[in-house]
Amino acid sequence: MNPQISKFLAEKKSSTGTLSATLDRQPFFQSNFVLFHKADEEYLVFGGERKNGILLTVPTALEGDGPHKVACYQGHQFWEVLIDSNHCTVASGFAIVTFKRDGEHRFGVKGTADLTLPDGRNAFVSFDISNPLV
Repeated sequence: MNPQISKFLAEKKSSTGTLSATLDRQPFFQSNFVLFHKADEEYLVFGGERKNGILLTVPTALEGDGPHKVACYQGHQFWEVLIDSNHCTVASGFAIVTFKRDGEHRFGVKGTADLTLPDGRNAFVSFDISNPLV
């Protein structure tokens, strides 16, 4: 798992919500162990369990709440799928995200992602993640 995400989760700074995924149209995992976090110029969107997980990044510069279609890009983090503890960098794909907002503060995100792995497998992801309002 990404060291930065491991740190946040260890400090119990996880978010609430769910992230579920299929792999080649078969159930892959569903998790309420999720994270939505602003890290410099990106938001980290993560959901996972012990051996499986999904990591996406979304630019903070997106204007408005969305929905926004974000193509797979190499920001500070790679888009990743963790399968049986093996990290797979996403080869191509996109996410459609809509931010949750309280005034000027983005406190969550919901959406879907359609991802292709280097070996040709496809992951479809659905997520709805929030942070507590401060």
